Amino acid sequence: MTRSNEVTTRTERKERMDWVDIIKATSVVLVVLLHVTQSLSFAVDGTVIAGFWNGVMTFLEPLRMPVFFIVSGILASSAVKRPWAFTKARTVGILYLYLLWHTLLTWFAILVDLVAKGYTEGMVTEALHDYFFQIFLTPGGYWYFYALVLYFVLARLLRNVNPWLVLGVAASLNLARPLVTGTINEVLAPLGVSNMMAAVVMNAVYFLAGVYLVQFFKDYAMRNDSQLLVGTATVAILGSVARLINPQLAAVSFLPIAIAWVLTAILVAVRLQNNERVVAFGRYVGPRTLPIFVIQFVVLEMVYTVLGLYGAPLLNGSPLLQLLYPILLTLAITAMSLWIYDKAIARRGWRRLFKAPEAWTAKPAVAPTVPAERDGRSTGELPVLQA
Repeated sequence: MTRSNEVTTRTERKERMDWVDIIKATSVVLVVLLHVTQSLSFAVDGTVIAGFWNGVMTFLEPLRMPVFFIVSGILASSAVKRPWAFTKARTVGILYLYLLWHTLLTWFAILVDLVAKGYTEGMVTEALHDYFFQIFLTPGGYWYFYALVLYFVLARLLRNVNPWLVLGVAASLNLARPLVTGTINEVLAPLGVSNMMAAVVMNAVYFLAGVYLVQFFKDYAMRNDSQLLVGTATVAILGSVARLINPQLAAVSFLPIAIAWVLTAILVAVRLQNNERVVAFGRYVGPRTLPIFVIQFVVLEMVYTVLGLYGAPLLNGSPLLQLLYPILLTLAITAMSLWIYDKAIARRGWRRLFKAPEAWTAKPAVAPTVPAERDGRSTGELPVLQA
């Protein structure tokens, strides 16, 4: 290969990673925005502004988590082919983060309640009851980590099975959403614990699509077809509008709409690679999705407590504040999470909040027979969304 060809290959690879980072960064911000909007409804449910923000979240639902999981699958696709010993970062590493932050959030919530409300009978017992059941049976707020480990192990175990068969089963479960979700919730109802297990099952098809159709998505990202972009965007927008104005569709699968949104998001992200500021945003925030995702729940735990005490009178008196609240708090949580992460990663002991001990995820000295993973561009790139 000539030097010029090498430069071209590196440039194309860099551009592909830029669109991935742009999608990752945007997706995690949308996830935070969803949870912040839910806190607004908690404080002032029924207002016009709260209804508007709930409508925005309903409109974006077919985009938010599907594109996040498809990108996760794309970046995990090469690791699925490796021996188990070379995949510890995606199994042990993510399981470590799931258990760590699930535990930290549980005890932090107890502490916040103690300070704000004082001790109430059964508080600790109830919290620990939820904690133990949510670890493996009914994942809570950190269900994303739970899902990543489960999806990766599933894809690894089924790597020799016809991928269209695996995708077909996952898609069938998604398309049967009312039946599957109803059955899961009914089975888990006796536990008396809020659960996200239905979301885990519904999103499996997107991660697996990223794993099995990785080459399709890479080739698709190289296209610069304006007509295709307009077509997919039209389908995505009309589909989301239909869900918005027909509440009865909320419980029905939105798989076709999600596919249109994902294809649209990829083409838009590729075009945004020409904008230096957007690229800078993606390169900085994209590899740091993990700290934003985990820290948001800690902040929101305090936010809910404050809103429960003072939120309704404060927000009800200002429609403008209601309108700006989701945007301002989302930006604040994102900036705070990035700042905390950058400070913590510089301190050896605090790194354990965001990355498992290296001895737990170290690879064997002998290289695997499949192509090695790409190296992260910065020390901040973590295994959650890293190839």
